[in-house]
Amino acid sequence: MQTYRLIVLDDDLAQGEMIKAYLELVSQYQVDITTHTEAFWEQINRTPYDLVLLDYKLEETNGLEVLSQMKQRGVRLPVIMITGEGDERVAVRAIQEGASDYLVKGSDYLPSLPGLIQRAVRMFELQTLAERSMEEARYQALMLDNIRDAVVVWDLEGKITYWNFAAEKLFGWKAVERLGESAEECYFNLFDPPIRMPGPEDTAGLEVERACVNRHGRHLWISSRVMPLRQYSPEARLLGFMDVSRDVTRRRQEREMLRQSQHFITRILETSPSMLYLYDLSEDRLVYVNHRIKDVLGVPAGSWLGKEGDLLFRTIHPEDAPLLQQFRQTLKQARDGEVLEAEFRIRDGGGGWRWVYTRETIFQRSAEGEPVQILGAAQDISARRRIEEDLKRRIKNERLLAEISSRFIHLDQIHLESEISASLRLLGDTIGASRVYLYLLPPGEEALHLYVFWESAEVFRRFSHGLNKQVVLEDIPELWGMLQSGRSVRWIEQDEQGAVALWQEYQSLQPERVGAFLLLPLLHNQRIYGVLGCESLSDRLSGHEGDLSLVQEVGRILTNVIVQADFNRALRESEARYRAIVEDHQTELICRFDPHGNLTFVNETFCRYFGREREALLGVSILELVHSSDRMDVEEGIAKLTPSAPVSTYEARLFGGDEQEIWIEWTSRAIFEQGGDCLIEVQSIGRDITERKRLEAQVEATRVQLAEANRLASIGLLAASVAHLINNPLTAIIAEAQLLLHQSGHQARIRESAEAIEKAGWRAQQVVQKLLGFSSRASEPHTLVDVNQTVRQALELLSDPLNEASLHLELSLQEPLPGVWGNAGQLVDLWLNLLWLALDGIALTRPAHPRIVLRTRSLGGQVMVEIMDNGKVIPPEAMRVIFEPQVVSPSEGRGTGIEFTLCRELARQNQGVIEVESQPDQTCFRVLFPGINHN
Repeated sequence: MQTYRLIVLDDDLAQGEMIKAYLELVSQYQVDITTHTEAFWEQINRTPYDLVLLDYKLEETNGLEVLSQMKQRGVRLPVIMITGEGDERVAVRAIQEGASDYLVKGSDYLPSLPGLIQRAVRMFELQTLAERSMEEARYQALMLDNIRDAVVVWDLEGKITYWNFAAEKLFGWKAVERLGESAEECYFNLFDPPIRMPGPEDTAGLEVERACVNRHGRHLWISSRVMPLRQYSPEARLLGFMDVSRDVTRRRQEREMLRQSQHFITRILETSPSMLYLYDLSEDRLVYVNHRIKDVLGVPAGSWLGKEGDLLFRTIHPEDAPLLQQFRQTLKQARDGEVLEAEFRIRDGGGGWRWVYTRETIFQRSAEGEPVQILGAAQDISARRRIEEDLKRRIKNERLLAEISSRFIHLDQIHLESEISASLRLLGDTIGASRVYLYLLPPGEEALHLYVFWESAEVFRRFSHGLNKQVVLEDIPELWGMLQSGRSVRWIEQDEQGAVALWQEYQSLQPERVGAFLLLPLLHNQRIYGVLGCESLSDRLSGHEGDLSLVQEVGRILTNVIVQADFNRALRESEARYRAIVEDHQTELICRFDPHGNLTFVNETFCRYFGREREALLGVSILELVHSSDRMDVEEGIAKLTPSAPVSTYEARLFGGDEQEIWIEWTSRAIFEQGGDCLIEVQSIGRDITERKRLEAQVEATRVQLAEANRLASIGLLAASVAHLINNPLTAIIAEAQLLLHQSGHQARIRESAEAIEKAGWRAQQVVQKLLGFSSRASEPHTLVDVNQTVRQALELLSDPLNEASLHLELSLQEPLPGVWGNAGQLVDLWLNLLWLALDGIALTRPAHPRIVLRTRSLGGQVMVEIMDNGKVIPPEAMRVIFEPQVVSPSEGRGTGIEFTLCRELARQNQGVIEVESQPDQTCFRVLFPGINHN
C-alpha cells in the first residue's frame, strides 16, 4: 500500500486527533495537524504534502477562503473539504475553487476517508500528467512545424501521420496529399537506396545519405535519419517511426570540390622544397606533413603523423617553449590570410638541435570562428643561424674589446687595478668562465705574483681557499714550458688524456678542483710580463674559437696596458730624478679660451713664459702663440672634445718671450652647457716638456750616431785591409818607374811615360795613406785642447801651398775660446784636410779673387770652426752623400773621395759634428764641438 503524507486544518483539535489516529492505524499515512491558518501556511511552505484535509468551518476563516489563498499562493495540492453540514452549495463552491472532493462528517465517515484520499491523489496525478503531456505536445508540434529539417511520421500500419512544412518544400508534395497514404509507396521509394525500417531495438535511429528525385525532378542528396517513436510512459510502447531529412546536396558538392582541391594541394605540397604540415588544434595532432620532414628534422613522416599530443611542445628546446606558446596564442587571434613567422629549435631524429623557420596561417575555423587547423611551412635554418650566431658573437666580442680598450685611454696609475678587474669581469661574463685572474712576473724574479682577479658568486660560495698569492716557477715546469713555447691557447679539461701533470702543477695556483682552465702568457718583445688565466666549474666547455680569440685579444690589450704602465712608471721616475737634479720647480701654464680660441684667462706663469702682460694676452687667439707646424694638431685636439669625451691631450711648440722655441704638453678639458652639447669654454693646462723633447732627440741622435759609427768602423776595417793589400804593389810600381826614368836618358817618350807612372803611383799611395789614417784609431789619449792652437799649426804646415795659390786668407780666431776634449793631432789633420779641399775647389774654377776664410767662435756653449771658400760649388745631389765613404769624389774635383768621410770620422772621434753648405758664391764647412771651460 502506498503511503501519503497529509496535513489536517481543523480548529477542533479532538476531531483532528481522531482523523490522524484512524489514518495512521488503517492506512499508515503520515498526518500533521494544524488548528490555525498561520501554522498551516508555515507547514505547507516547509513540508511537501500529498493531500490536504480541510475543515470548512474554521475559527477565524473558512475552507473556501483557504482554497482561494492556495491558488493565489500557487500551492497545487489535492484538497478534500470536510464539513459537518451537508450543504450542496458549499460542495459546489468547494469543487469550483479547486477541491478534489467533499465529505460530510457523520457517524461513519472515517471508513470512506482512505478511499477518497487515494482517489483524490490519483486524480491529481493524472491531471498533472495530462497537463504536462498537453504542454509537451504543443511544444513539439510548434517545434516540428518551425524546424528547417523535413519531418515525416508514419504509424505501425505504415500510414503517413505527419508531414511538416519543411517536407512540403523539400519533396514538393503538400501535407494533405500525403497524410494517410502508404509510406512505403509514397515515400520510401523516393530514395536510392530506399529507406530501411529500423528494428525495435534500434533506439538511436539510422542516419545515411541517399540520392533523391523530388516531385519537380530535381536530383538531391538527402541526409536521412529514421528513428522509432515511443509512448512517453514507463512502458515506452512503440507508436510508429519518424524520418528527419535534410538537403545536403550543396554540402556533397562542396565536399567533392574540397576533395579535388585537396588532391591538387597534395600534389603541390609533395613537390614543395619546404616541410609543409597541417595541424589540428582541436584534436591536438598532426593531420598532414609532406616528405620534406625527413630533410628538415631527420625523421620519417610516420613518426609524427597522427600522433596525439602536441609533438612540437615535446621536442622543442626548453628555452624556446615560451616563445612557441606565445606564438600559438598570437596565431589564434590572427585574421584569415595573415601569416605569422617564428624561429625555434627542435630536437631532430639524431638527438641534436636544429633551428627551424616556420610560417603559419589559419587554415580552418569552427562555426564559432575559433581556429581549428593551421597550415605551416618549415625550413631548416641551422646553417644560417650558426652564421648569425658567429656574427653576433663576433660583434659582441668587438664591442667588449672596444669597451675594455676605452677603459685604458688616458688612465692613471691609481685606477689601473680597478679597471683591469672590471675588464676581467667583462671577459668572464662573456665566455662563461667562473674565475678570471692575472699574475704578473716582475723583472728578474722567478715567481708569479697575483695582481688582480674576478670570480663568480658560485665560486665564492663553493671554494674556501682562493688563488695563491705567489707561484714559484720551479713548481710549474710543465705549465711554464708550455707558456714559454707560445703554444696555441686552449681549454685544458679535467679528464683530458695526457694532462695529469698539468693538473697537478695547476694546484700550485689554485688548490680547489675545477672543471677546466686556460692560461695565456702576456708576451712582449720576447719577455713574459705575466699570465692571464680563466677557470670554469663545468667539466666540459664548448671551446668556441671566437671565445679563445677573445681571450687572446684581451690578453694583448692587457699586455699593452701593463707594458705602458711600466713605461709610464719608468718615465715618471726618470722625470722625478731629472727634476731633482736640475731643481725644476716651475709651475704649469693655465689658460681658458672660448669656442673661437680667444683667450679669456691666463695665469702668471703663462704670462711669464710669453713675456707679456695679462691684458696683452687676453683676447688673443691661442693658435697665434703656437708654432705654425703644430697648429693643425692643436685644432684636432680641441675638435675631439665632446660631452662624452671632454678631455684631450696633445703637444705643441710655442715661442716664448725671448722668441725661443719651447715644447708644451697641453691637457684640455671642455666645459659644455649642462645637459647639452654646446661648448662654453675650454680650460687647458700646459707643462713645459722642452727638456724632455731635447733628451728624446739627443737619445735618438746618439742611437743614429752609434749605428753610423759601427758602420764606419766596418768600412774602416775594410779600407785598412784593402790599403795593406795594394801598398806593396804600389811601392814596386813607384820603384820600377824611378828605375825606368833613370835609364831612359834622353828618350823623351819613354821619360814622359815613366814620369806619369811615378806621379800616378805617388798619388795612389797618398790615397792608401789616407785610408790607413781613416781606419786607424787614435793612439794618443784625449786631453783638453786649444782649438785655435791646432788651427795655427795646420796653417803653418800648409803655408807653402797657400802662398802658391795667390789667394786671400782671412783668419778670425776668437780669444778666449773654450777648450775641447779631444786629440790635438787629429784636429790638426782635420783642418789640413778641409783646407786642402778648399784649395781643390778654388783650383777647379780659378776665381778672379780667390778667398779662404777660417773662423772660430763660441756659440751657446759650443766651439764652432768654419772654413769657407769661393771655389767650385758642390751640387745638391752630391750634398746628400758627400760624407759617405767613396773612392771617387762626389764633389767633382774636391779631393779623391775619401777626404770627406775622413773629416767626418775625425770630427766624430773628437765628439764633434760636421756639416757643409754650398752656395753659388761660397762653400762652408762647419764643425761644432762641445765647449769645456778651462777653469
